[in-house]
Amino acid sequence: MPIVLNTIEMNNYIYNLKKLGKAVMLVLLSIASISGFAQLRVILTVNSRPSAYLAEWYRPVNGTVVITSLGMGAVDRPVRFETEILNSEGQMVYQLPFKQSQPVSYSSNAGALPLSEILQLQNGNFSSPQMANSFSEGGKLAAGQYSIRLRLWDGMEDQPRTEWTASKPFLISSYQLPQLMQPADGKALEAKQANSYIIFRWTPLTPTMQGALATYRIQIWQVLPDQTPMQSMRSTPPIEDRLIKGTTQFTWQPRLNMIVPEPAATNQFIWTVQTLDEKGMPIETTDPSVQGISQPFTFSFVNKKAVSDSIAVSDNP
Repeated sequence: MPIVLNTIEMNNYIYNLKKLGKAVMLVLLSIASISGFAQLRVILTVNSRPSAYLAEWYRPVNGTVVITSLGMGAVDRPVRFETEILNSEGQMVYQLPFKQSQPVSYSSNAGALPLSEILQLQNGNFSSPQMANSFSEGGKLAAGQYSIRLRLWDGMEDQPRTEWTASKPFLISSYQLPQLMQPADGKALEAKQANSYIIFRWTPLTPTMQGALATYRIQIWQVLPDQTPMQSMRSTPPIEDRLIKGTTQFTWQPRLNMIVPEPAATNQFIWTVQTLDEKGMPIETTDPSVQGISQPFTFSFVNKKAVSDSIAVSDNP
């Protein structure tokens, strides 16, 4: 026979069900509170041409990471990062294992972090001794194509919080050094200009640096007797040495007497421009031995009046 409950028993039954339901809900909330595992979404953005120095990746211009907690009432916990940088051949260049990552907290439901937080250069591993040694110079990457990817782990337990992000490609540029323009190679200048001013010009570094200005170091040497211009350039200090940031022009006031010859020097000069990056280091090209130095030009001062007078005398004996 079916069990028939009176009104009082029915009310007690319903009350007990509600009480049980609340208890179950409290247990579930307690478990969620203890585990604190909110569903996370990570968005990795990288500049297509970031700085070659990984230590400069704290600047937002190089990229950011956005972490978003999904769901209502989620309890956010610190996270750790597993980061990999690979070259164009798929070889590991830099790796941050999650067990070596420092936990990082993010605020609110969406936290934007600089890329330096997911690199943690002091905790990660470079694939080669050369790269490891370059850490003191900012972890500089050689020119080439690379990719980076990221996965989040819980900050307290060895449990992944997200899948790997899609690999984000980026390029470390190979640069073309400036070409000297003025004074032109082999140019003979009026001797009086040595007591006035001379304008030096050169082409800019190409392509331009992302988020920074190139620094140009212009150097001028006076050629010594019995030396070639290149010998004087390599063996003697320059008579002018200036750093110029972002500008491809320099006005030189030599204050030299080129009218009366000096036995200790010649009227010939050699000049060049060395291009430096944001760390003050020579720009790297396909030939590292160049050290960012453009092909030098020579110029000289000539007393054109004396030359013309000499020509006139020889024409009228």
